[in-house]
Amino acid sequence: MQRVVIIISLLLCLLSSATVSYAETHQKNKHSSELDSLSYLTLNHILSGNFAQAEPLVFKLTKQFPDYPLGHLLKAEVLQARGMQSSLLANVNNFSPQIIELLLEAKTRTHHNPAGDKPSQQALVPELLIQAGSHVDNILIADVEQSVFYLYDTRFDTPKLIKKHYIASGRGGFGKQSEGDLKTPLGVYHITGYRSGASLPALYGSGALMLDYPNALDNALGRSGSGIWLHGIPSHSRSRSPRSSEGCVTMANDHLLDLKNRLDPKRTLVVLSNKIRWIDANQQNDNIERFSELFNQYQDALLNQRHADLKSIYELNAWRDKRAAIEASGFRQVTSNTKAKFASNGINLKALAQVSTSDIAILKNPELDRQSNNQFLVMSVNLGHLQPGRLTLYWHQNSQGLWQISHEHLQLNGI
Repeated sequence: MQRVVIIISLLLCLLSSATVSYAETHQKNKHSSELDSLSYLTLNHILSGNFAQAEPLVFKLTKQFPDYPLGHLLKAEVLQARGMQSSLLANVNNFSPQIIELLLEAKTRTHHNPAGDKPSQQALVPELLIQAGSHVDNILIADVEQSVFYLYDTRFDTPKLIKKHYIASGRGGFGKQSEGDLKTPLGVYHITGYRSGASLPALYGSGALMLDYPNALDNALGRSGSGIWLHGIPSHSRSRSPRSSEGCVTMANDHLLDLKNRLDPKRTLVVLSNKIRWIDANQQNDNIERFSELFNQYQDALLNQRHADLKSIYELNAWRDKRAAIEASGFRQVTSNTKAKFASNGINLKALAQVSTSDIAILKNPELDRQSNNQFLVMSVNLGHLQPGRLTLYWHQNSQGLWQISHEHLQLNGI
């Protein structure tokens, strides 16, 4: 047993020293998408006992990605098996923290096929992604439970899956509630900016896409903390354990740079989720029609000053705030000739009148209400050129199944 531990320790030491210079020279030429694919194939051959098929793959993996610790551990295992020797790890009772992290990554990657499982079929879409809206070009979905990241191009009739890859997230799990709990939040977020790797500590690798956690819903529900980002990893390694950050979503540096170079942050939504359910794209049409009608009712009641209808649309506490804002603003009509054509909370009624259902992004919030166990629905509304900005409505399903607005947030300029 002592000999086994020594072998593993030496392996890790070699990875942190001798291979670094080689990795720095070659890592730019080999994309981490290939690492994801080779890892999946290698692991599944090992699990099936096909060590002859695994051997050339694991040699390719370690040659192309010398800065990938799990690859070297898999290579050692394959060579042991091919030499008719017992597994390096079979009889080890007390794993080091480093080995535990590698084994957790291996377990996670066995379930992650970058190219061949159901979500890659264009007929299937995430149930939570109901409609993207004309102001959204891309939606990023991080499944923090399965450690998988999905990039969707939403400029098609059916959202098109562009790529998927391995990610890591918070050591404390998911469903962030408070500062320092080391959890990754669940919710729908916007990208507020990008910071280059040069402006950040080495931990962040090639850079970071910053998210607006806590958003209006998080604040209303009393969630605290900040600095939840999508970011890279230290340059000396290609991967991190699936539960290794302080709450951020981390990924290989080339994956992060691909996102940075592709995305317009103002036209992108980010969903941090768990337990993604996949449905046929045709099923989503019913949801689009159903939830678009909710917005139509809200729009009509607000434009026509039907306070009784608005009262039924808002939850009790939200309606109290809304009514106070309406009374304070005077609730001017959309047909007014004055320049200040604003409704409560600063919403320009003329701008609101021009919003069509295609201007709304509609998504189910991944995390349920912890008190009622009911869902939240997020609507991101593009208000157009008359009032450049974004109105976000958070709908909450009550115990009778009725959807009502629980919170709203208007952000003007710079969406």
